[in-house]
Amino acid sequence: MLNLFRTQYKSVLICITSLLFVFVSSQGNTEEITTIKAAELACHRVDRLVVLKKIDADFISKFEKLELVEVTPDSTGVRFEVTVYQSHPLNGSPNSLSIWLDGSGKVLKHTVNAGGFSNPEFEWPEKDPVTLAETGLHYVLDEHLENQQLRPFALDFMSLSLTQKKTSQNTLAEMTIKSRTTSSKLILVMDLNGKLIKKSIVP
Repeated sequence: MLNLFRTQYKSVLICITSLLFVFVSSQGNTEEITTIKAAELACHRVDRLVVLKKIDADFISKFEKLELVEVTPDSTGVRFEVTVYQSHPLNGSPNSLSIWLDGSGKVLKHTVNAGGFSNPEFEWPEKDPVTLAETGLHYVLDEHLENQQLRPFALDFMSLSLTQKKTSQNTLAEMTIKSRTTSSKLILVMDLNGKLIKKSIVP
């Protein structure tokens, strides 16, 4: 009788432990990502949508700007709305791509917003501009825990824009990141392969 009780007790204990493990795991899976991580995932989605031929490759070759808005969660589950812009045309609005993500970073849907035709403002002979944007986002994402100055740009990311900066010797990529909680801007200067050359925070 005592052995039977011990066996049943062990079975109940194992069951409770398993349920606790599942609960903790599920709680971990619902942890909300940072705003800059949402922006990075949106860049990944642009690449993926082009590979799947669901959007035009111009969203990579003509990439110029990305904006992010945090959304109050509702029944749709949307937490982040990211808009990717192509370079601005001579007339009208630029083509743009809207991507909606939930709090865990899962892409829920996307739409293409038609605008005017534009030629790429810059040539990107090494890495494409979306890859360069991802590289810059990776840097802030990796460094913001150790560098307090970077935290507003990681935790309250609002937008990034990418342009080129010509020097007497070469052409560099210049990325500007803005935050919702500071008027300062983070400037990342990279070579066209994505190697970080300089970072600065300017008023």
